[in-house]
Amino acid sequence: MSGLGDDTKSQTLWTMNNQLVNSPDAEQPRKSQDQPLNRACEACRISKVRCLTNPDTSSTQCQRCAKANRTCVFAPPAKRRQRKRTDVRVTELEKEIQQMRSLLKTNARSSNDVSEQESGDEDSDDQGHVRKKETPPSVSSRPSVTTSASMVTAPINKVPTVDSTPTGAPTDFLGSSDNDIIDRGVISEDLAVELLSIWRTELVAACPGITIPKQWDVFDLRANKPALFHAIMAAAAHSKGSALSDRLHEETVLLYARSAFIKGEKSVQAIQALIVTVTYYSPSKTPGQLQIYQWVNMAASMALELGLTSKPRTHEQLPKRAIRSLQKISSPEELLEHCRTILLLYIISAGFSMRLKRPNILLFNSWMEECFNILEKSKLLDDKRIVAWLKLQRIADEANTAFGFDDASTSFSLSELRMQIILRIFDRRMQDWRKGIPDDVMTLNLQIEYYSDMLSMWEFGMDGGRYDVIEFRNRHITLPALDDDCVQPESLLSRSALQINATTKCISAAHTILDFFIAVPVDKLRKSPNALYVRAVYSLVTLMKAEYAVGTDAEMGELLESQSLKSQGAESLELSAA
Repeated sequence: MSGLGDDTKSQTLWTMNNQLVNSPDAEQPRKSQDQPLNRACEACRISKVRCLTNPDTSSTQCQRCAKANRTCVFAPPAKRRQRKRTDVRVTELEKEIQQMRSLLKTNARSSNDVSEQESGDEDSDDQGHVRKKETPPSVSSRPSVTTSASMVTAPINKVPTVDSTPTGAPTDFLGSSDNDIIDRGVISEDLAVELLSIWRTELVAACPGITIPKQWDVFDLRANKPALFHAIMAAAAHSKGSALSDRLHEETVLLYARSAFIKGEKSVQAIQALIVTVTYYSPSKTPGQLQIYQWVNMAASMALELGLTSKPRTHEQLPKRAIRSLQKISSPEELLEHCRTILLLYIISAGFSMRLKRPNILLFNSWMEECFNILEKSKLLDDKRIVAWLKLQRIADEANTAFGFDDASTSFSLSELRMQIILRIFDRRMQDWRKGIPDDVMTLNLQIEYYSDMLSMWEFGMDGGRYDVIEFRNRHITLPALDDDCVQPESLLSRSALQINATTKCISAAHTILDFFIAVPVDKLRKSPNALYVRAVYSLVTLMKAEYAVGTDAEMGELLESQSLKSQGAESLELSAA
């Protein structure tokens, strides 16, 4: 009976629903709404089954609802909220992060105030006892500079500890650190001012593209460009001894690790800092730990990701979903700074690749050509030196490509005719470059680079145009073993006119480089870049190789003066030992 009663109720509800739906009064609001409805009824949508159309056109129910004898309702589709654009959501997130940072700093300050009040009460109660823990005295009266900006994940009640000992490493070895080398007492403010003065007066000539505004003092540099500040301090500290220099270099490397490797931060001032670190690199304890090539590639990859190798566009020209790290030029001074940075980085990167026979990821392109044209119109002396250095490097690059060194993974041997043509053109262009450089633009570094490029190219001719990837280090960098019977003098030098001419050119260039090195005072040698020492040692090895070949071959000894090689090599060895 109960089942029959339920069926009777369902039939009654279905009849009332049909009457309401089909009534003239119900058609008025449907026509007035005039909005689309879902293709499936609500019952089928909830059951996630297909809604089948009823073949009975007079019925307003679907087949499933008619069979189940239930209400069939077709609802309008729900309106979806429009999703915000990515840049809008990123802006809102940045605002929330700024609010969280300010809240964390306020809580940290309040906790410091409470701890100071509690310690003051304890001191008033126990005046005769010595306090176990003392807060370190502030090294600087100026506000500390935040070298690492991310503090969102730090606990609210935890205050970063400061190591008051100057010789100790940072407390958080690779984590976030709010205290730089001045805050932690590694160097004093007076020493920082002195090191910046040394950089401006004696060291900046080796890095003409690294410009610091004249009105900036050491504290402005520290606040605006912390990475460049650390790199300059480490470079200028070479004249103060290896202990301070190694410590500041370690601090700079730790800063790179925190900012670049952990947080992925990229900036133009970070590239400039890496250039300074490469130029005034602190030698490692073992040759296997050298990182100069890695630093250069790190700076080059950072420049590629920042877009320094392409023409910058204004904010209106950038697409709406453009990467926020793309460079945006806001002033002519900033454009000049970017041009100097990318050209200087290209010169260093191409020079390392050419001499080490390794790939160069930073290739010369049309935008670098435009940067060259912009700096060529500048009247600043540093810009003229960058232009002169770039011209010299481009001559060496073209000769390097003509020889086939752009693909340093294959061994090859060039014909004597082709080598004569390439070396003749290269020598003529180098001589024209030397004549076109004014005396005020020419520096010791440019002269060393000029003769070093001459030595690199003519040494390849001295070796007969043979290049072997496996034996590159043995044939061009080190001397052969004296007890190695397989190495014959003819493999180092032969008696062809080209090789005798190339040997003479190499000996002349090596002598000139060593003369420049000997003429530098000892005080300036301590502040000189690494390239000066590397070029001097390379010249000395070239002379020793030529002397070995001449001394073991009587006929070659008649053509070349072995005594001049010995005297020059002995004098250079005595100077190096001293």
